[in-house]
Amino acid sequence: MEAVICDASAFAVWRTPPLVRLLANPLFMGTRFGISPERLIGFRGDLMQERSLWLLGPAEHVPGPAVSLEVGGGVLLGLRTLIASLEAPVDVLVGSRSERRPSALLRPHVMAPSLVEGELRSLGNNLVLTSPALTLLQLARTLSLPRLIAAASELCGTFATYRAPASVAKLIEELNAGPGVPILDGWVPAFDDDGHLTDVWSRPAPTTPSEIGALARRAVRRKGRRALARAAELVVPGAASPFEVQTGMLLGLPPELGGEGLDGFAHNEPLALTGRAREIARQDSCRCDLFWAGEADHRPLDVECHSRTFHLGEPRRLSDADRALALQSMDVEVLFVTYAQIAGARRAGALARTVAEKLGREVVPRTAEFLSARAELRREVLVDFADLLA
Repeated sequence: MEAVICDASAFAVWRTPPLVRLLANPLFMGTRFGISPERLIGFRGDLMQERSLWLLGPAEHVPGPAVSLEVGGGVLLGLRTLIASLEAPVDVLVGSRSERRPSALLRPHVMAPSLVEGELRSLGNNLVLTSPALTLLQLARTLSLPRLIAAASELCGTFATYRAPASVAKLIEELNAGPGVPILDGWVPAFDDDGHLTDVWSRPAPTTPSEIGALARRAVRRKGRRALARAAELVVPGAASPFEVQTGMLLGLPPELGGEGLDGFAHNEPLALTGRAREIARQDSCRCDLFWAGEADHRPLDVECHSRTFHLGEPRRLSDADRALALQSMDVEVLFVTYAQIAGARRAGALARTVAEKLGREVVPRTAEFLSARAELRREVLVDFADLLA
């Protein structure tokens, strides 16, 4: 019997690199990646100790007439491959309210078949996952609108936030220092300057704002529908890091939500380089973190979120100086922003005024209502993305 993973658990799976799921799969031997069987056995043993709940059998998790023992067993068997993704209890869809009694292993949810139809994705191993849009609809019942927009931005972006267990991080760091980290389905990890695995992976976007909006329109009278529809309107796809999402939300969301109302930008759309810019960059295009195409007599603007991450999809890494010089040769204004500049409200306000000036727009009046909304938005957005659902 297939187990359908949903809600917060599905969001965690969407964030998990396929490589991690493969390494945790007991049927995977590892030799084609240069991993010895002994190393894999040791890795899985360490992972089991970190996720010790999975050492128990389904009967120990289902004390009464909760989700059927068959479903519980199916979850446990299948979730061996998701052991590095999930903490118990695991959110699952069930067929009727009579199966809704929770257990230590499972947290059951009932959903209308009309919404589920076409919104399930097979993971193999008798496991099925709700689509990104359906997952967000379930999250919309409990998340604030800013957190929902942030979650949607990740699923519409080209990055995933995955906080690896210690045993997973150690093995991937070993691969990075040795034969190299295999790229599965376009997922690429980011490492810090010391070679330690970070929480950010580059990967293709699993959904789009239009797909999210389409499900919101179908979800008539469903709790969370209005918030999901609003999030689909406000999310800017294509962000390559949490920092880009945070900067974009603080600058671009409407004032009633605490943003500066400086919308109209795109995340990471390829910008063709011409003439001298191509010579400087030694490539035909580059991606701008937040790009406004320019309005009236004002130049196009590129706001670069200056951090240790970079655009993994570019043919070669551009230095900050080369990027700025290439774009400025095309009459594009370039601003480099650090996290410290958005972390403090005063400096973030100065940044907003600078961006507004370069775009030829008015700064949002600093009324008491706006300042209160801005403070709330900052509390919701300026968080570690690994804890977005906390």
